[in-house]
Amino acid sequence: MAEDIMTEDIMTENIYPEHSVAEVAAYIHKLIRRSADLSAYWICGELSGVKRYSSGHIYFTIKDEQAQLSCVMYNSNASRLSFPLKDGKKVKLRCKIDFYEARGQCQLIVLAVEEAGSGQLYAKYLALKEKLAAEGLFANARPLPLLPRRVGVITSPSGAVIQDICNVSCRRFPAADILLYPAAVQGETAAATLRRGILLFNRLKNVDVIIIGRGGGSIEDLWPFNDEELARAVAASEIPVVSAVGHETDYTICDFVADHRAPTPSAAAEMVWPVRDELQTRIAGAERRMAFALERNWEAANFRYSHCAAHFTATQAAALLNKFFSAWQTAINRLQNQHPLRQTERNHSQIENLFAAASQHIRYILLQKEQQWRLQTEKLNNLNPLNVLMRGFGLVTDKNDAVAVSTAKILPGDNIKVTLQDGKLACKVLAVEKINGKGVTCDG
Repeated sequence: MAEDIMTEDIMTENIYPEHSVAEVAAYIHKLIRRSADLSAYWICGELSGVKRYSSGHIYFTIKDEQAQLSCVMYNSNASRLSFPLKDGKKVKLRCKIDFYEARGQCQLIVLAVEEAGSGQLYAKYLALKEKLAAEGLFANARPLPLLPRRVGVITSPSGAVIQDICNVSCRRFPAADILLYPAAVQGETAAATLRRGILLFNRLKNVDVIIIGRGGGSIEDLWPFNDEELARAVAASEIPVVSAVGHETDYTICDFVADHRAPTPSAAAEMVWPVRDELQTRIAGAERRMAFALERNWEAANFRYSHCAAHFTATQAAALLNKFFSAWQTAINRLQNQHPLRQTERNHSQIENLFAAASQHIRYILLQKEQQWRLQTEKLNNLNPLNVLMRGFGLVTDKNDAVAVSTAKILPGDNIKVTLQDGKLACKVLAVEKINGKGVTCDG
């Protein structure tokens, strides 16, 4: 009807006709369904904001760097999926386009989905997760205090998270103190403000536990909680941190590096604060158990005393006292033997004995060395040429000052030197006489 009316206006050249919003929406709806057939194409992009309802229908957005489109996959087609649809997943869709008149919104009716690899954001998420896990930042979670006096909360001051946490606190432990650090939880500046909150609470040290969180959203909405600097600040926190980001199925890097992960902010508050009535019940139970234990111990001690009083004779008491006295005397003797003065005296006596033995050994060694020295000195004196000269011998050297040990190299007429004990003689050889009697004479 709306299409016919608008077509009639065009045909009759009716300038600026009036139509209702419903008529225009219906016209657009028919126009799109008639002229736009996308079923022959694959649309490639990255999934975001995937939500599956109890009816089996799946709603999500497919996007790239420049645009995004709303999509719905009805249960009849969704039931045939061979893999789950997740945020950040790179896929290709075969679909048809439709126009939802009630909201004036175009959306894609998805007929089939095939995997096309992980999306860029999801790939970054996995790479950072693997890197931090290799560094050990996901280990060594610390326990939460039993009864925190003050809890720091890092989240948006206007969101539902702080309200949920306050409601749980009032219900479970009304006396609790909450300090809110207002932070952006979405957008380019969110990661930096969240990190500053962690650093501030650690610098002031005025809280016992830190809760960091926000409500659910797409992978883009939750991306600040995948920031590497924020993750390192949470891991280095000296105060235990509870991460409560998104819904139960949402996991961020912040969840892994925190000491504890809660599926929702409300669950984080329940994790941090015990129920006051439950604590009082536990304390009362502990008091009853303690009183019962004391009563049982008193009865047992009283029974033992009565038994001893009835069966313990004076002779047994004296024997027991003698036994104790003997053990005491033995302990006293051991203590006296171990007294520092006694030990010093024993050490002093040992030192004197060692000194005397060492002195005697040194004297013996000195006497031995002195005798060896005298013998060596006597040998050296016997071998000393000067001592030989003192017995009337002389030392003959040739013209080159070489010691003459034979007549073979000395000829008549050679100049020689004769060294005596008190001086030297310059001589000239007149004749050389061999021991066998043969000789050579010279005229000089």
